[in-house]
Amino acid sequence: SAASDVYKRQEYEGFIMDGIRVCYGKEFYDDIEKVKYEGCYYEGKRFGKGVLYDRNGGIEYDGLWKEDK
Repeated sequence: SAASDVYKRQEYEGFIMDGIRVCYGKEFYDDIEKVKYEGCYYEGKRFGKGVLYDRNGGIEYDGLWKEDK
């Protein structure tokens, strides 16, 4: 329903082209309001420079990505 959508947590904030994540953005954990990934995207996948965070906000990986890896 429309009411429940209002309370849905934001999972992504950034550039989107034709429904696909591009350029730069942030992903959030869907159950807590913490950043999961912040960095570059190409054709919807993590690509280029990016940082992956754990659930406590610690850095899990900081470096280059290709095809979400």
